[in-house]
Amino acid sequence: MHRSGPPTNRRGAHTRAHIIATAGNLFGSQGFFGTSIREIAAGAGVNHATLLHHFESKEVLLEAVLEEREQQVYRLVDASAPRRDFREFYRRLTLHNESVPGLIALFARTSVDATNVSHPLHEQFRARYERIVLNMTTEFQALQQLGLLLPGVKPDEAARTLIAAQDGAQIQWLYDPEGVDINDIIQGLLDTLLASPPTATGAAP
Repeated sequence: MHRSGPPTNRRGAHTRAHIIATAGNLFGSQGFFGTSIREIAAGAGVNHATLLHHFESKEVLLEAVLEEREQQVYRLVDASAPRRDFREFYRRLTLHNESVPGLIALFARTSVDATNVSHPLHEQFRARYERIVLNMTTEFQALQQLGLLLPGVKPDEAARTLIAAQDGAQIQWLYDPEGVDINDIIQGLLDTLLASPPTATGAAP
């Protein structure tokens, strides 16, 4: 009986994850256009053919790196309790982001580059921002129904303001990691939006 399938699959998954992590570091430090497939393969300890077996192009690999970053954020959301405790979620998010500066630099670079309609990830980033704005607006609407938004705060505007502040604070932090405290910036903004810190009574089921 042929029994080599599962171990091979596990090895393949490990290799794939290692390639993604290596690519994320190199893309973040050198930029997408400044990094070659061969550099990534060498950094990951695999040959060129092996890398292309897992990822047919550098664009596909970049998409995988960004998808992994988004999945990391989703895991942070799941770990936040209660779900609508924005203050705790953003504290966790800031700590996570500061541990992966290369990925933050990559995301900042790519989000700007992808505004060009000819960029291979233009549609993915457009859809991503649309999705994040919608999800965040929904969360602020729920907070509003619970009486946890300050009077006059509009959920859609609050969502876009918070997203813009997060992106902008991260770029400033990349320039001056010692002088810029992302969490302080975001917590200060939340003070202008939230009537009081969300409590367990506002948690989603």
